[in-house]
Amino acid sequence: MYIKGHQSEVYCVKYSPNGEYLVTAGFDKKILIWDIYNNCNNLGILGSHKNAILDVAWQYDGVRLFTASADMTV
Repeated sequence: MYIKGHQSEVYCVKYSPNGEYLVTAGFDKKILIWDIYNNCNNLGILGSHKNAILDVAWQYDGVRLFTASADMTV
């Protein structure tokens, strides 16, 4: 499946714990959430970091996302 929406390099990709969603993040400082069972539709774009996002992690129950950025914030 081809997904597009980032404006630059993607540094991290993670599936949700239930396997229904995919989250991508990277150099453009944006977090995109994808519904993988619905033609990979983009569900939303999040962003508040001031530098590239280097990693993302889902909370064990899939309720929250955690991000780590080159701006030294989590």
